[in-house]
Amino acid sequence: KRTSKGMPPKGKKKAAESEKQQIDDGFQQLDISAKDPRTVVLMLDSPEITVVCQACQALHKHAEKSEQNILQLRDIEAIPRLVKLLSSPDRVTRSYAVLCVAEMSKHASIRRVLQRTQCVAPLLAMLAPDVELVCQERASFTLAELSGEYSFKVELNKHSAHQPLVQLLKSSDPDVQRNSVKALCLMMELYQCRPPLKDAGGIPVVLDLLVSEYPVIQEAALSTLHWCMNDASCRVAMREEGGLKKLVQFLDNKEFADLHVLATGVLALSLEDSEQMDALQGGACLAQLISAITEGTVPEMKRNAAETLSKAARDDTNRKILHEHNIEKMFIQMLSSDDVGVSVAGAGGLQAMTRLHSSKQSISAQDGVQ
Repeated sequence: KRTSKGMPPKGKKKAAESEKQQIDDGFQQLDISAKDPRTVVLMLDSPEITVVCQACQALHKHAEKSEQNILQLRDIEAIPRLVKLLSSPDRVTRSYAVLCVAEMSKHASIRRVLQRTQCVAPLLAMLAPDVELVCQERASFTLAELSGEYSFKVELNKHSAHQPLVQLLKSSDPDVQRNSVKALCLMMELYQCRPPLKDAGGIPVVLDLLVSEYPVIQEAALSTLHWCMNDASCRVAMREEGGLKKLVQFLDNKEFADLHVLATGVLALSLEDSEQMDALQGGACLAQLISAITEGTVPEMKRNAAETLSKAARDDTNRKILHEHNIEKMFIQMLSSDDVGVSVAGAGGLQAMTRLHSSKQSISAQDGVQ
């Protein structure tokens, strides 16, 4: 028998040839150099993660360049595709997609387009503790932008956005804190959103932001509290969490003078309930507040604070409490202010206090009549 030394058996030779043919018939790698954004948008539909991520990167850079580019991406239907990618099972794809959505959400017309998508749920999912910090920051930024729209306030409330946003207020990253408190502040404009913030334990966490080293965070925190104090249950939480004391300490800090006017507005609303004055009296808070008003240098703050205490003095019990702290002295000093508004507020305070006989005697004894 003749044999073919060194040659593979016929069966194995055919299998090798078949495998080589399959490799040759397969799709070869294609490096695309796309110059038209419409092509790149179509790449978002690719099943290949690398292609999708590269497309997201390119679109993000394109959107950063100008408002015109953002509107162009809107017109070629990039937004629905990007929102769909926010729910991608691939972590990297979600990261790149939220970068694009966040950049474009700055534009009002994009926010209107986002209203027609299901973007809230996947964005809230990116606020979870186990999500990368950059995704938390971009997702919270997007939610802060969207929260200015009424329909999104309703949607966020429906999806219980308070809890994840409150948790992010404790983040070590100031950008995440700023975005989260801004989103909550805008949500609080809708009265239905206020009690859920209290239920999520948000009042004490927002109060903690008053000592932030970033004024923009302090301002957003005060604005959030200002809206919340229109709700009775939030005022109760404010009292129980020692919020009045923290407000007074804030007013007593001259470094925060630029925000004292806003803080007095929060204080005024906090004192709507008679029980709040009892809480203010405890722990020397009222004495500290009177000192802060007396030594304050911002006329509007002094005027607002005096008007707040004057309003509180309409209540018999409160009037007696204020008299015990010699509030008449502060009101008398305000009469000689160079600012007319401060003088008027001081006179209004004295008028409220004169309903108490012992207060009349105090005013006379301190030359208040003169």
